[in-house]
Amino acid sequence: MDPGILPHNKQYNNEQMIDNIVEKYQMSKSLALISPVCKTCKQHKAPSTSHCKTCNNCVVFFDHHCSWLGCDIGIRNNYQFLIFTLNLTIYCTFDVLILVLSLLSQKLQVLNQSILIIYALINSFGAIKLIRLGVQQFRQLRDNTTTKEFLLDRVNASKQLQVLLSLSQEQLQDEIFSGEDDLRYYYNLKQSKLFRRLAIGRHMPILQCLNPTQAERTSWKWTVALSGVLDE
Repeated sequence: MDPGILPHNKQYNNEQMIDNIVEKYQMSKSLALISPVCKTCKQHKAPSTSHCKTCNNCVVFFDHHCSWLGCDIGIRNNYQFLIFTLNLTIYCTFDVLILVLSLLSQKLQVLNQSILIIYALINSFGAIKLIRLGVQQFRQLRDNTTTKEFLLDRVNASKQLQVLLSLSQEQLQDEIFSGEDDLRYYYNLKQSKLFRRLAIGRHMPILQCLNPTQAERTSWKWTVALSGVLDE
């Protein structure tokens, strides 16, 4: 599933682009922001949007690149990733339980016992790692941060936006929800700050179907709404 990939902006004309270039981004008539520009995608990046070197794409609320699934984990597929992790945890735990019951209830040859014990240990290790991963993901959702921000000790999107945005909460809500009926509907439907990004993020439009300018503005609006900065 698309994790929230920003389309490359092939119309960008700055030939002197350098690493971490920062420019003024006019999101609307009254909302101008100082935003970093991705030197590869040529896009203004909202807070928590990061470039994945493996996939060569900018992803909104980029969490990490999952080598096992071969894709990025971002705003649109974080929910599915957690469900996938939960299912694997249940499978490994159930597998360990069956193996232990088999060892206790049957008289098996030494070789078969050894194979089952090794298999049970491997599954136990997998279940423990998956439980730790799930707990870490939920903690990061609670703290409104991502794996990349956590590992690099970066400021989360909400704190970055508090510095960037100088409008009042009423002005900001008008800016963010203007013309965004779907975003307003989902935002009002799920007011819990803790799981808003997890529950609502997967409903964000597929940005690759939009032109670069529309995709930039949509990613900014959804980032602001899902970051929790409107709740402060």
